[in-house]
Amino acid sequence: MELTGKKPLSDEEARLRARVAAAIAAGGGIKSLIRKTGIPKGTLEKYAAQSSTASFVNAARIATAAGVTLDQIAYSQEDISKNGAKERLRGIVDRMPSWTETRRELDVDRLELAITTVERGLDEADRVAAPDVKAGMVSAAYEILTEPTEAAVGRILRLVKG
Repeated sequence: MELTGKKPLSDEEARLRARVAAAIAAGGGIKSLIRKTGIPKGTLEKYAAQSSTASFVNAARIATAAGVTLDQIAYSQEDISKNGAKERLRGIVDRMPSWTETRRELDVDRLELAITTVERGLDEADRVAAPDVKAGMVSAAYEILTEPTEAAVGRILRLVKG
């Protein structure tokens, strides 16, 4: 038995670390969460590597940025990476006024791809866009993705990177 001077992790803490790491991935990765949460890169890297346990405040910031609840990070048995942004988008679409035709015509999977592609392009270009500018980019990306292909994604990335 190796003596490291550290207490071994409980199963509960190990699962918590894994859920925080999954939320970081669901939120777009470390680079994206630095911008979204204000948490330092080194701290997020430790959380993603599951070598450090997030504080309550940082877990809440990560949950918000990843589109999951703090309860999901703390207690969930489901795969966080599969329900973050997409479920939040579905919730937004469901809350849209019933009088608009847009709600029925909105393709949530295409919208998610548009958002993640714009986020990826901004991250790769190390750019930040104001919300109204980003909304315009996502809207344009959504239209380009009528046929989601690698060529369409590449075109969006080139446009976003400017």
